[in-house]
Amino acid sequence: MAANPKQVKGLVPAKNGDDVGIANQEEKKFYKLDMLHLNVWLLCDGKKNEDEVAKELIKFLKENNPELETKIDNKILTEDVKTIIKKLRKYCLVE
Repeated sequence: MAANPKQVKGLVPAKNGDDVGIANQEEKKFYKLDMLHLNVWLLCDGKKNEDEVAKELIKFLKENNPELETKIDNKILTEDVKTIIKKLRKYCLVE
């Protein structure tokens, strides 16, 4: 089982023109992410496992957009979050 996802050191949330994502300021690299990927990355603190990251994201989405309460399928979104974390690991944005 993989360790709890944790942001790679040296990366920070960033904006490049109209694009949002994360940047490695030392290497001068910018990684464009959509808002869902960015929010998942922000939740990867090394303390929460993948299911807990998904649970926190779902809670955030429902609190900030009450009409989503009945539209969100928790199981599907949890699997989507796990897929996003897998991609973030692939590109060395989380450990």
